Amino acid sequence: MFSYLRSKMKIVFLIVAVAFLITIFAFWGMDIDTSQLQGSVAFTVNGEDISIRTFEETVSRYRDQYRGQDISPEMGRHIRKQAAEDLISEKLLEQKAADLGLYATKEELKGHVRIKFPSEDVYRAYLQKASGGWWQMMEEETDHQIRVNRARGPIADGVWVSDSEWIKIINDLYWEADV
Repeated sequence: MFSYLRSKMKIVFLIVAVAFLITIFAFWGMDIDTSQLQGSVAFTVNGEDISIRTFEETVSRYRDQYRGQDISPEMGRHIRKQAAEDLISEKLLEQKAADLGLYATKEELKGHVRIKFPSEDVYRAYLQKASGGWWQMMEEETDHQIRVNRARGPIADGVWVSDSEWIKIINDLYWEADV
């Protein structure tokens, strides 16, 4: 019996090796190269596109928050849904800021970037070493944040919640289990 199995081991190893290679190519080889997704559109919000690449990068950042934990398929769907909702909300706020003509001054931009550093000396030292592209990226990101935050105010001012709706929201958020 064992001599028969030993004589067939080459075939068994060959089958296992081929199955292993097929698995590698099927699962790793089919990963989508995100550079190919650059032009693909995940969502369109009032005529403005959100790319698949942006969506996948956002999902990846959200997944990173759960590093070391097993993410169930349900949790994966929740993460993707949350990323989509956040990107759409962000796009709507960008559009509202543009409609309202909101902007940030150069002084505001410098001030917001400066507070990200522990001291004025560290800030100035970094500015001397940093490339011009770094400042442009920080300026664009900070300008975006300021405009979007300013757009939140008029939107929040236009929202009215009745007492009964507020009580329902509080009850839904802060429910207590019967013990």
